[in-house]
Amino acid sequence: MNKNQEKENVAKVVDAIQNYATAYKALNTLQIGDKKAFPIPIGDQKTGCIGEFYSYLYLASILEQGQRIDFGEHSQKVWDLKVVKDRDETIEKEKGDSNKPTVYHWIQVKTVSAYAKFRTLSPIHLKGELIENGDSFGTRFSLYVLHLNERLSPDGFWIFEKDTLYQIARNRGLNTKEKFSLKGIHCPDPQTPGSGSQNFEWDKYDKTGELLKVLSRY
Repeated sequence: MNKNQEKENVAKVVDAIQNYATAYKALNTLQIGDKKAFPIPIGDQKTGCIGEFYSYLYLASILEQGQRIDFGEHSQKVWDLKVVKDRDETIEKEKGDSNKPTVYHWIQVKTVSAYAKFRTLSPIHLKGELIENGDSFGTRFSLYVLHLNERLSPDGFWIFEKDTLYQIARNRGLNTKEKFSLKGIHCPDPQTPGSGSQNFEWDKYDKTGELLKVLSRY
C-alpha cells in the first residue's frame, strides 16, 4: 500500500468515526432527556438501549388503563422494563407493602444486531426474588429477544414466558432450584431459517409481525 492510499483509507475511517460520533451524540441527548418524551433508557451500550426502546413501544401498545412503563437501572440484572400501576390495594395488602406502585409485568430484554458475528445473547438471568415470588401476586415475567438489521431496525422479535424459560433451562441440564442463568444462547438470523440455539423453538414464540405492526403506526 502506497502512502497516498494509506492516507485515503485513514481519512475514510476518521470520517466514519466522526459520523458515528454525531449520531451517538444525538441519541445520547435523547437518552438523558425526559423519559415521557423520549422513551429510551440511559446507557453506553446503544444496541441494548435501542432494543429496549422498541420493546417499550410494543409494551405501550398493550397497556391496560392506568398502567405505565418504567425503565430499570444499570444495577438491575433480572429486568429492564416493568409495567406498573398506582397501588393496587388488594395485591399490596397481600404483599404487605402499601407504599410502592404495583408491578404487573417484569421484562428482561436481550438485543443483538446483524453486526454481531455469532449473535450471542448476554446471559439470561432467571433466578431472583421477583421471579420466584411474583406469580403469587399475579405478576408476569417475560424475556424479549430482538434482532436488529444493519439499519438497527428490528427484523426479529421473540417473547418467552417464565415457565417456558425454566423448561428450556431444565432441558439444558440446569438445576432451576439453584441460582442459574442461560448462557451462550445464540439469537436466530432472520434470514437463515433454522438458525439460533436449539431447544428454544424460535418459530413458536416469534412476534415479529406484531412488533412491526406497532412500529408502522409511527
